[in-house]
Amino acid sequence: MTAYEYMDIAHSDFSSAAAMVSVFIAVLSGYLVVAYTIGSNLTRVQVAVLNIAYSIWEIYILLTGIISLTRARHHIILAAELDQQLSSPVAYIVHGYVSIGLMLLLTSLWFMWSVRHPKT
Repeated sequence: MTAYEYMDIAHSDFSSAAAMVSVFIAVLSGYLVVAYTIGSNLTRVQVAVLNIAYSIWEIYILLTGIISLTRARHHIILAAELDQQLSSPVAYIVHGYVSIGLMLLLTSLWFMWSVRHPKT
């Protein structure tokens, strides 16, 4: 394969990761709306089921994005081996993606907890 083809595949992988960010934000937004509007009225079992399903879904989305970003980085490295003018500025993008995703996941779970346990 040529460097151009590897870069094309890498950009497709970046597009997949960007789509996962969009899905992550959509699911996060839905969870926050539910937490804010009816979170205090839910039973413990309902909250537990909701939190488990939400966490599993968001972790799946994060893992899918990680795979896409890792593949993109791999294809960029292969392209850079063929064309020395290319560089790989995406060395730590996976770490940032995971850090931000986990921070958002944990913060949203904390938000649900704070809605259910308001300070009086």
